[in-house]
Amino acid sequence: DPVVEHLGKVAIKEFKAPIDVYQILPVELAARTFPSLSETMRSGHVISVGARSAPPAKVGLTFVFVYTICSDDESKAEGNETFSSESVFDPVHLQELLSIFGGYIVDEVSKSNLVFAFSDPTGAICFCSTIQRAMASCKSRLHSKKDEGLEEYLDCAPSDALYAINLLRLDHEHNKSLKIGIASIESQSEVSDVFLGIDSTTGRRRYGTPILNMASRVAKSARVG
Repeated sequence: DPVVEHLGKVAIKEFKAPIDVYQILPVELAARTFPSLSETMRSGHVISVGARSAPPAKVGLTFVFVYTICSDDESKAEGNETFSSESVFDPVHLQELLSIFGGYIVDEVSKSNLVFAFSDPTGAICFCSTIQRAMASCKSRLHSKKDEGLEEYLDCAPSDALYAINLLRLDHEHNKSLKIGIASIESQSEVSDVFLGIDSTTGRRRYGTPILNMASRVAKSARVG
């Protein structure tokens, strides 16, 4: 069977929206190293990196598990599988935010649950605080000025808050909240326990480590907000 590898997401002016680029090779060639998209693209730019450019296994590698849940059902730690993360977050702004903080989307588990990997804990914490601020700012503004809506908020929001607000879809339901868990690799022995692979279906980087499971457990026990 051919081996699928995700090379990244790119924006090209000839296309209306960013596109994902994949490499499909026979097993005999799959382990070979080829130039990255950033090295070969002559037009456009890379929005998110591919599997081989994802954060490597090292001390400081940090995993973030995000559960998106309905606010009126906060007692459930599991995400609500009736909606996807893209119904809440704008995918382009999400990728741009990850690029700023050295993050990578590992997987979307049961639609509304996202797994991220970051090169260091600082980037992970800054990313999480930004998306939480986006949710809180929108909810607070909409609660006080229900008639004006999010579009009005975008017009008068301070410039340093616009990026966080743009992360959210304008038409998403604002009764959703986030539960987030963060866990990082702190020793060389934990680095040795990390298994790195490429998902055979999505072509994205896969991590196998107890630290990732810890991030999931922390998210399940975390409070909303």
